[in-house]
Parts: sequence; structure tokens; C-alpha cells
Amino acid sequence: MLIEYGFERTDFVFEPGQFSVRGDIVDVFSFANEFPYRIELFDDEVESIRTLTLFSTFAKKDKRITIVPNANAFY
Repeated sequence: MLIEYGFERTDFVFEPGQFSVRGDIVDVFSFANEFPYRIELFDDEVESIRTLTLFSTFAKKDKRITIVPNANAFY
């Protein structure tokens, strides 16, 4: 789904529009947030969602996030 929305798969996320998958960890940098999200999976369920920052690996735990693609990519 992320690829369909114009996100680019990379080894590490450092700018909006990128995502990475490493085992049960998915990092996504949405255009709607200042920092990327880390989604940790357990089997097919979301175990935790956290906001990543430059100063700390995990700034805060989130219950719900919004992932927004680049709207300009669809025009």
C-alpha cells in the first residue's frame, strides 16, 4: 500500500515519503509528521507505534497515527 501511495522503500528513513522494513519493524516517514514512525509487529498484529526523533530513538508511544502521502505526486 505504501508503494501505491508513492512512498519509496529505503534501508533507513530520513525524509518524508520513505519507508523501510526490517523484520517485524516498519519505519514510515509520513508527510503529515515532523518525525518518522516506527511500527513494531508481532505476527500480523501491531505491537507498538512510536515516534522517532533525532535526539532519542523513541520519543513517545502513539496509539494511532495518520500516514499521509505526497499529494503533489498524484498530479
